[in-house]
Amino acid sequence: MTIEKRALLLFSGGVDSTYQLYLNIQGKKKTDLLYVDGNQGKRKMFAEEVARTKILRLLDSEYNASSLWCSVSTQSNVNFSESPSVGFAQAPAWFIAALEAANPERHSEVQICYIAGDQITGYLDRLIYAWDNLWGIFKQGEKVPLTFPLRLKMKTQIYREIPEDLYHLSWVCELPEYVGDDPHSEGIKYQPCGTCLACTTRELERRRLKVYGNRELPKDHWTLASERYHDKNLVRPVEKADA
Repeated sequence: MTIEKRALLLFSGGVDSTYQLYLNIQGKKKTDLLYVDGNQGKRKMFAEEVARTKILRLLDSEYNASSLWCSVSTQSNVNFSESPSVGFAQAPAWFIAALEAANPERHSEVQICYIAGDQITGYLDRLIYAWDNLWGIFKQGEKVPLTFPLRLKMKTQIYREIPEDLYHLSWVCELPEYVGDDPHSEGIKYQPCGTCLACTTRELERRRLKVYGNRELPKDHWTLASERYHDKNLVRPVEKADA
Protein backbone atom coordinates (compact mmCIF):
# COMPACT_ATOMS: atom_id res chain seq x y z
CA MET A 1 0.00 0.00 0.00
CA THR A 2 1.45 3.34 -1.07
CA ILE A 3 1.15 6.14 1.50
CA GLU A 4 0.64 9.64 0.11
CA LYS A 5 3.52 11.78 1.27
CA ARG A 6 3.10 15.28 2.64
CA ALA A 7 5.00 18.53 2.35
CA LEU A 8 6.78 19.79 5.48
CA LEU A 9 6.19 23.56 5.51
CA LEU A 10 7.94 25.96 7.87
CA PHE A 11 4.93 27.97 8.95
CA SER A 12 5.40 31.10 11.06
CA GLY A 13 2.07 32.79 10.48
CA GLY A 14 3.64 35.46 8.29
CA VAL A 15 2.39 36.45 4.84
CA ASP A 16 4.74 34.23 2.82
CA SER A 17 4.24 30.94 4.67
CA THR A 18 0.50 31.63 4.93
CA TYR A 19 0.38 32.16 1.17
CA GLN A 20 2.25 28.90 0.53
CA LEU A 21 -0.12 27.00 2.82
CA TYR A 22 -3.01 28.50 0.87
CA LEU A 23 -1.43 27.25 -2.38
CA ASN A 24 -0.96 23.78 -0.89
CA ILE A 25 -4.60 23.68 0.16
CA GLN A 26 -5.74 24.87 -3.25
CA GLY A 27 -3.71 22.03 -4.76
CA LYS A 28 -5.06 19.52 -2.21
CA LYS A 29 -1.50 18.90 -1.03
CA LYS A 30 -1.38 17.48 2.48
CA THR A 31 1.02 19.46 4.62
CA ASP A 32 2.78 19.20 7.96
CA LEU A 33 3.29 22.61 9.56
CA LEU A 34 6.57 23.13 11.37
CA TYR A 35 7.05 26.07 13.71
CA VAL A 36 10.62 26.51 14.90
CA ASP A 37 11.33 27.83 18.37
CA GLY A 38 14.69 29.42 17.72
CA ASN A 39 14.81 31.65 20.81
CA GLN A 40 13.29 34.57 18.91
CA GLY A 41 11.65 35.98 22.02
CA LYS A 42 8.42 35.25 23.86
CA ARG A 43 6.62 38.31 22.52
CA LYS A 44 7.13 37.39 18.88
CA MET A 45 6.40 33.73 19.52
CA PHE A 46 3.13 34.57 21.25
CA ALA A 47 2.02 36.93 18.48
CA GLU A 48 2.87 34.36 15.81
CA GLU A 49 1.05 31.62 17.70
CA VAL A 50 -2.12 33.74 17.83
CA ALA A 51 -1.79 34.49 14.10
CA ARG A 52 -1.32 30.82 13.18
CA THR A 53 -4.32 29.78 15.25
CA LYS A 54 -6.58 32.33 13.56
CA ILE A 55 -5.26 31.51 10.09
CA LEU A 56 -5.85 27.77 10.48
CA ARG A 57 -9.30 28.38 11.91
CA LEU A 58 -10.19 30.55 8.92
CA LEU A 59 -8.82 28.05 6.40
CA ASP A 60 -10.82 25.28 8.01
CA SER A 61 -14.05 27.28 7.96
CA GLU A 62 -13.59 28.66 4.43
CA TYR A 63 -12.03 25.65 2.71
CA ASN A 64 -12.85 22.73 5.04
CA ALA A 65 -9.13 22.06 5.03
CA SER A 66 -8.42 20.67 8.51
CA SER A 67 -7.80 17.21 7.04
CA LEU A 68 -4.96 18.61 4.91
CA TRP A 69 -2.57 19.68 7.66
CA CYS A 70 -0.95 18.46 10.83
CA SER A 71 1.02 20.74 13.16
CA VAL A 72 4.54 19.86 14.24
CA SER A 73 6.76 21.85 16.59
CA THR A 74 10.42 21.68 17.43
CA GLN A 75 13.06 23.68 19.26
CA SER A 76 16.45 24.36 17.78
CA ASN A 77 19.57 24.50 19.92
CA VAL A 78 20.87 27.43 17.86
CA ASN A 79 20.38 30.82 19.48
CA PHE A 80 19.81 33.70 17.07
CA SER A 81 22.35 35.84 18.88
CA GLU A 82 25.05 33.27 18.08
CA SER A 83 24.55 33.58 14.33
CA PRO A 84 27.63 34.92 12.49
CA SER A 85 25.45 37.24 10.40
CA VAL A 86 22.56 39.32 11.72
CA GLY A 87 20.94 39.28 8.28
CA PHE A 88 20.83 35.48 8.24
CA ALA A 89 20.10 35.07 11.95
CA GLN A 90 17.14 32.72 11.47
CA ALA A 91 18.80 30.40 8.98
CA PRO A 92 20.74 28.14 11.41
CA ALA A 93 17.70 27.58 13.62
CA TRP A 94 15.24 26.58 10.91
CA PHE A 95 17.88 24.61 8.97
CA ILE A 96 18.72 22.34 11.89
CA ALA A 97 15.10 22.03 13.02
CA ALA A 98 13.87 21.15 9.51
CA LEU A 99 16.64 18.58 9.09
CA GLU A 100 15.59 16.99 12.37
CA ALA A 101 11.86 16.99 11.55
CA ALA A 102 12.04 15.75 7.94
CA ASN A 103 10.89 12.14 7.66
CA PRO A 104 11.55 10.30 4.37
CA GLU A 105 8.66 7.93 5.05
CA ARG A 106 6.21 10.82 5.47
CA HIS A 107 7.50 13.89 3.60
CA SER A 108 7.96 14.53 -0.11
CA GLU A 109 9.73 17.88 0.39
CA VAL A 110 10.63 20.55 2.94
CA GLN A 111 9.23 23.97 1.95
CA ILE A 112 10.93 27.18 3.04
CA CYS A 113 9.22 30.42 2.01
CA TYR A 114 12.01 32.78 1.10
CA ILE A 115 10.95 35.10 -1.73
CA ALA A 116 12.71 37.13 -4.41
CA GLY A 117 14.38 40.12 -2.76
CA ASP A 118 15.11 38.43 0.57
CA GLN A 119 18.73 38.96 1.54
CA ILE A 120 19.44 35.24 1.76
CA THR A 121 18.12 34.31 -1.69
CA GLY A 122 21.56 34.64 -3.25
CA TYR A 123 22.69 31.73 -1.09
CA LEU A 124 19.81 29.29 -1.53
CA ASP A 125 21.79 26.98 -3.82
CA ARG A 126 24.47 26.76 -1.14
CA LEU A 127 21.85 25.90 1.47
CA ILE A 128 20.53 23.11 -0.74
CA TYR A 129 24.10 21.84 -1.20
CA ALA A 130 24.64 21.84 2.58
CA TRP A 131 21.29 20.12 3.11
CA ASP A 132 22.10 17.37 0.63
CA ASN A 133 25.47 16.67 2.24
CA LEU A 134 24.30 16.82 5.85
CA TRP A 135 21.39 14.50 5.10
CA GLY A 136 23.76 11.62 4.45
CA ILE A 137 25.57 12.28 7.73
CA PHE A 138 22.68 12.82 10.16
CA LYS A 139 19.69 11.10 8.54
CA GLN A 140 18.76 7.69 7.21
CA GLY A 141 16.52 6.76 4.32
CA GLU A 142 15.79 8.48 1.04
CA LYS A 143 16.64 12.18 1.08
CA VAL A 144 13.76 14.63 1.49
CA PRO A 145 14.61 17.57 -0.81
CA LEU A 146 14.79 21.12 0.52
CA THR A 147 12.74 23.45 -1.70
CA PHE A 148 12.06 27.18 -1.94
CA PRO A 149 8.76 27.33 -3.86
CA LEU A 150 8.44 31.12 -3.61
CA ARG A 151 12.00 32.05 -4.58
CA LEU A 152 10.83 33.76 -7.79
CA LYS A 153 7.83 35.51 -6.21
CA MET A 154 7.88 39.18 -5.32
CA LYS A 155 6.07 40.40 -2.22
CA THR A 156 3.73 42.55 -4.30
CA GLN A 157 2.70 39.45 -6.28
CA ILE A 158 1.91 37.62 -3.07
CA TYR A 159 -0.14 40.53 -1.76
CA ARG A 160 -2.02 40.57 -5.05
CA GLU A 161 -2.81 36.85 -4.95
CA ILE A 162 -3.36 36.04 -1.27
CA PRO A 163 -6.99 36.27 -0.10
CA GLU A 164 -7.53 39.47 1.85
CA ASP A 165 -8.87 37.67 4.90
CA LEU A 166 -5.65 35.63 5.18
CA TYR A 167 -3.51 38.72 4.67
CA HIS A 168 -5.56 40.40 7.40
CA LEU A 169 -4.53 37.76 9.95
CA SER A 170 -0.86 37.26 9.05
CA TRP A 171 1.89 38.54 11.35
CA VAL A 172 5.09 40.34 10.37
CA CYS A 173 6.55 42.40 13.23
CA GLU A 174 9.97 41.43 14.59
CA LEU A 175 9.68 43.58 17.73
CA PRO A 176 6.08 43.43 18.98
CA GLU A 177 5.17 45.69 21.89
CA TYR A 178 3.35 44.66 25.03
CA VAL A 179 -0.07 46.30 25.36
CA GLY A 180 -1.92 44.03 27.79
CA ASP A 181 -5.41 42.65 27.43
CA ASP A 182 -7.98 44.60 25.45
CA PRO A 183 -11.56 43.45 24.79
CA HIS A 184 -11.34 45.00 21.32
CA SER A 185 -8.17 43.12 20.29
CA GLU A 186 -9.52 39.56 20.53
CA GLY A 187 -7.18 38.74 23.38
CA ILE A 188 -4.01 39.99 21.66
CA LYS A 189 -1.37 41.07 24.18
CA TYR A 190 1.22 42.26 21.68
CA GLN A 191 0.91 44.67 18.76
CA PRO A 192 3.31 45.55 15.90
CA CYS A 193 5.92 48.22 16.61
CA GLY A 194 5.42 49.88 13.21
CA THR A 195 9.13 50.73 12.95
CA CYS A 196 11.07 47.46 12.47
CA LEU A 197 12.17 46.33 9.00
CA ALA A 198 9.27 43.87 8.71
CA CYS A 199 6.65 46.51 9.58
CA THR A 200 8.07 49.18 7.27
CA THR A 201 8.49 46.68 4.42
CA ARG A 202 4.86 45.64 4.75
CA GLU A 203 3.70 49.25 4.50
CA LEU A 204 6.01 49.86 1.52
CA GLU A 205 4.63 46.85 -0.35
CA ARG A 206 1.07 47.92 0.41
CA ARG A 207 1.80 51.25 -1.27
CA ARG A 208 3.53 49.60 -4.24
CA LEU A 209 0.50 47.41 -4.79
CA LYS A 210 -1.72 50.48 -4.78
CA VAL A 211 0.48 52.29 -7.32
CA TYR A 212 1.35 49.41 -9.65
CA GLY A 213 -1.47 46.97 -9.04
CA ASN A 214 -4.31 49.46 -8.70
CA ARG A 215 -5.45 47.67 -5.58
CA GLU A 216 -5.51 48.98 -2.06
CA LEU A 217 -5.48 46.33 0.64
CA PRO A 218 -7.48 47.07 3.75
CA LYS A 219 -5.43 47.78 6.83
CA ASP A 220 -4.98 44.47 8.59
CA HIS A 221 -6.02 43.70 12.15
CA TRP A 222 -2.51 44.18 13.50
CA THR A 223 -2.01 47.60 11.91
CA LEU A 224 -5.36 48.89 13.11
CA ALA A 225 -4.67 47.70 16.63
CA SER A 226 -1.22 49.28 16.60
CA GLU A 227 -2.62 52.63 15.44
CA ARG A 228 -5.27 52.53 18.15
CA TYR A 229 -2.68 52.07 20.89
CA HIS A 230 -0.32 54.67 19.48
CA ASP A 231 -3.16 57.18 19.24
CA LYS A 232 -4.01 56.58 22.87
CA ASN A 233 -0.32 56.95 23.73
CA LEU A 234 -0.62 54.13 26.24
CA VAL A 235 2.30 53.31 28.50
CA ARG A 236 3.73 49.88 27.76
CA PRO A 237 5.13 48.17 30.89
CA VAL A 238 8.40 46.91 29.46
CA GLU A 239 9.21 44.89 32.56
CA LYS A 240 6.20 42.66 31.79
CA ALA A 241 6.86 42.37 28.07
CA ASP A 242 8.22 38.84 28.25
CA ALA A 243 6.02 37.62 31.06
